[in-house]
Amino acid sequence: MKHSPEDVPPQEYEERLLQSVVAEQPVLRFAWERLRLGKHEIQFYETDAFLLDTVVSFVRTGLTSGAACLVLATSYHLQALSQRLQTDGIDLSMVHAQGSYIALDAAEVLTHISIEGSPDPTRFTSFIDGLISQLGKRHSHVRIFGEMVTLLWQQGKPKAALELEALWNNLHSIGTHSFSLLCAYPLALFTGQEQRESFLQMRELKTHVLPDEHDLHHATTTEQRQAVSLLPKQNRTLQTESVKHQAIEAHLAFKEQRYRRLFEASTDGILLVDPRSGRIIDANPTLFHLLGMAYEQVVGSALWQIGLLDNQATQEKFLLRVQEERLVHMGTMACPFQDAKPCFIEWVSTLFEVQGEEMMQCNLRDMTAYKSAEADSLYLAAIVTSSDDAILSKNLDGIITSWNAAAERMYGYSAQEIIGKPVTILFLPGHQDEFQSIMEHIRRGEHVEHFETTRVRKDGSFVPVSVTISPITDRGGTIIGASSIARDISERKALEQERDAFVGVVTHELKTPLTSLQGNVQMAQRRLIRLLNQNESLSETQLQILEDVLLMLGRGQQSLRMQNRLINDLLDVSRLQEGKLELALAPCDLIEVVSATVHDQQAAQPTRLITLVLPELDHLMVTADRDRLQQVLGNYLTNALKFSPETESVRVGLDLDGDMVRVWVQDHGPGLTQEQQHRIWNRFYQVTNVQVQRGWRTGLGLGLYICHQLISQHHGQVGIESVPGQGATFWFTLPFSDASRKETKAHQ
Repeated sequence: MKHSPEDVPPQEYEERLLQSVVAEQPVLRFAWERLRLGKHEIQFYETDAFLLDTVVSFVRTGLTSGAACLVLATSYHLQALSQRLQTDGIDLSMVHAQGSYIALDAAEVLTHISIEGSPDPTRFTSFIDGLISQLGKRHSHVRIFGEMVTLLWQQGKPKAALELEALWNNLHSIGTHSFSLLCAYPLALFTGQEQRESFLQMRELKTHVLPDEHDLHHATTTEQRQAVSLLPKQNRTLQTESVKHQAIEAHLAFKEQRYRRLFEASTDGILLVDPRSGRIIDANPTLFHLLGMAYEQVVGSALWQIGLLDNQATQEKFLLRVQEERLVHMGTMACPFQDAKPCFIEWVSTLFEVQGEEMMQCNLRDMTAYKSAEADSLYLAAIVTSSDDAILSKNLDGIITSWNAAAERMYGYSAQEIIGKPVTILFLPGHQDEFQSIMEHIRRGEHVEHFETTRVRKDGSFVPVSVTISPITDRGGTIIGASSIARDISERKALEQERDAFVGVVTHELKTPLTSLQGNVQMAQRRLIRLLNQNESLSETQLQILEDVLLMLGRGQQSLRMQNRLINDLLDVSRLQEGKLELALAPCDLIEVVSATVHDQQAAQPTRLITLVLPELDHLMVTADRDRLQQVLGNYLTNALKFSPETESVRVGLDLDGDMVRVWVQDHGPGLTQEQQHRIWNRFYQVTNVQVQRGWRTGLGLGLYICHQLISQHHGQVGIESVPGQGATFWFTLPFSDASRKETKAHQ
């Protein structure tokens, strides 16, 4: 017969819990099933594996029972939790979309709710209750797992940690939605009796203590019974201060041997000191390394003698202060040790009793790396805060985790409104695939630079932006999210539109007189040729003059053709911008088009060597605008001849690549850098500091832009392969017809 966990009496629950432990059966699921609304749970742990088992069960049972879940954890635990939940069959993308699950970096959340390192009640309530309210829109109850208090303990801020615990408890009474909270603490944080007062205060803030992993693995059934029965009973016996102290004392005594091992292995330097004389009784290995001193130099000496205090008088004042305050935080200071390398330490001293005798423990933590990272973080934070560009970060699921002031100005959302929401809220309707494409690059560790797109503001208006997106990694190098820098390019876009309109007008105005001028030059050439052929009465001098004039007219005609080509380029750009450039699509033989274009170029440049490399096919049919294909290939060839030495050949080829055909032009010119390769397809871009061969002129920087647009309209792609100093290969692809596809497969 099944019973609801809510109906199980406490004593029966304890017995079932004990039986599960003795039988080495998991108890976590039963524990989470009996979780009551508003409960504040505490979990002590030694290993991440045990913690993850607890949190996975906490979140999974919550989601499957219809509750929403909010996770505020370290980046490492966020990643591990995500993997475990997905392995257990939880579709995180779906629960995100359903508004059932939010996961944020605890360190980043701390920065939003804190002022000068301490939690601010107003910020805490606004930010956290906002997240809970967001989840509570579709759910009657919210489960929360948090590690922000743990981070404050690890940073040596016990006061701030206890203040944050109190804020969580207060939120139960003033919050707008019901929630349950699970907090977890590594046992390494509580390394001795000196933490008893803070430890007790923290325990008082909880309504229930879960068994830790050590208690679940005692050697005998009797020990298991004692350990497991102790924890549920603590929840009832913590009603009076004396009973609470007895439970904590028993818990600490039970782990005394383990804490000694922690003392020896602690990454903090620890001193045990006689609080009356200031003499050092014991120290751990980390302390000797930090001070750069040997055991005999430290143990038996006074604090001032090893350089922690200036002199004996200063030591006496310090000991009096410890007696009065019991816990003295000396803050972070530069290492005073003469023989030690330059560093920063944080020093905390605590007074406690051992068998009726007072003892002082001094914890010294090496803060050098932290101070350096803090300085870097403050520097970067100042840059982000003062930046005119919108800067935001998001996790791999696209949930926004940080948001600077410029982003608020650009998009209209405050940090409190937007953090925890999907970044696709900023995307145009119907453009969700843009996010997937970007994140594919990020997951591969690739950057997305200067990507121009349009975003949607809070008020529904559109803003054109240039976006650069980069992966964010944790300390282990694992990609955990992405940072995005967006620049408003509205002004630039407006100027471009004005420029395009101006170019369109000017080009049309230039086209008419240029056409007339070309016609007149051609007519003059024909008449001179007729005169030279028919009139035999002209003298040698007259003939020479007429031939010179004819030569000059030829040069003028060549210049007019060049100007006409430039004007045609401007017209093409204008039509492309207006969406009025139409293609005359028809079946054409690409092999014949490529061959004819190369033949024309070779005839125009008889001194240059152009090598043609074609597949062994009679025909290769594509549906295309023949003239436009010749324009693209002619542009590629012109650039290759223009920028490569006259003694070097230019190769033109055609390859088959799946369902596409690839046409390429290879030169032996100066080559291009990665930045130049990225920008060379832009309008009006010209490579600088590159020598043009004699007889050639530079253009307007429109040719390759037009090539890109024309090939895109043919459903193909353009590209370049180049190494500086080793030439370049420009290429474009086109889909070929079904008939050609069958022919090429038969040929292969």
